[in-house]
Amino acid sequence: MHAILLLAFLALIGCARTESYQVVIQSGDFTREQEGQIVQAMEAWESAVPVTFRVHIDGCPDPLWNTVCVRSVPTIAEPSGAKAYGRTDMHDELDYSSFVNIAADTPPDLFVKVVTHEMGHAQGLVHHGAGTLMYATTNTDQAAAPTEDDIQQWETYRR
Repeated sequence: MHAILLLAFLALIGCARTESYQVVIQSGDFTREQEGQIVQAMEAWESAVPVTFRVHIDGCPDPLWNTVCVRSVPTIAEPSGAKAYGRTDMHDELDYSSFVNIAADTPPDLFVKVVTHEMGHAQGLVHHGAGTLMYATTNTDQAAAPTEDDIQQWETYRR
């Protein structure tokens, strides 16, 4: 009887598992204010889904499992030539290893939204419909924080 209760308890704990990522903010790439905004973007995800981010400022390592490197790049262009403020590059062999690239000229009023959106990609999410954080463009049709649809996509991706 005790063994059955213990197994049931362990199964329950396993269902409430929290994902964890190491996040490295590339040293020297961002101002202190921007570094704080990057942390704010991760806190938006932590408040919406069972995920934690261990953040530190350092040099970005070679791709490692569950490691995200956030770095600034001079400019980002879509294949169509359109201007973009963020792009996430997933490492081929390690699904949860990624480089989140933020354009150096990202307007301050969009910075947190862009980082939050790109952190969604780093967790495996794809572009989604208007009104969600994962909407493909940074305009009034994109939410500033994870929506119920974004959370549902996050949960579905993990099944």
